[in-house]
Amino acid sequence: MAKISYKKRLSITTLNIKDIYNRIKIIDGVKVFHGDIIFFDSGITELPDFSDIKVIGTFSCSNNMITSLKGCPFYIQDGFYCYNNLLTSLKGGPSIVGGKYNCNHNPITSLKGCAHTIHGDLHCTDCILTSLEGAPEVLTGSFKCDNYTKVQFNKYVEDQEMLKTLDPETRELFSEMVSIL
Repeated sequence: MAKISYKKRLSITTLNIKDIYNRIKIIDGVKVFHGDIIFFDSGITELPDFSDIKVIGTFSCSNNMITSLKGCPFYIQDGFYCYNNLLTSLKGGPSIVGGKYNCNHNPITSLKGCAHTIHGDLHCTDCILTSLEGAPEVLTGSFKCDNYTKVQFNKYVEDQEMLKTLDPETRELFSEMVSIL
């Protein structure tokens, strides 16, 4: 049986997947879970399939041995925490996060697969980022990373926006020039 906390909102803190699925409601054709889903330090190596679920709360799969975010909810209203795992990619993670996105302490080399919209902070310290490729288009909070500054992050996002305005031939030529530099 799941340990349930009724303090602020429903929070699943152990791996009783049936309890989670039993609490999902269909709202305007979308599967919605109200509450936090917390798999912190639970020993999991992969996530259950929540990929078609919108979480109105926090989702944490931190301090485990997961190697993929496959199965993550597509939308998380509050914070998303996947720090201290064995992730080499953020692919499969949520598309939109309404709070903090923390992927610290993972051997990721880029932000490919990161949420395209984060209404909070993005933390990726103690990672091995060699590129900002895949950086979110919208980040309203701070950017904390060992290898890049917020200024570099903002410049990267601006450059990506500018690239979208170019015709395909010019975009390809520009991308080739940048890769040479």
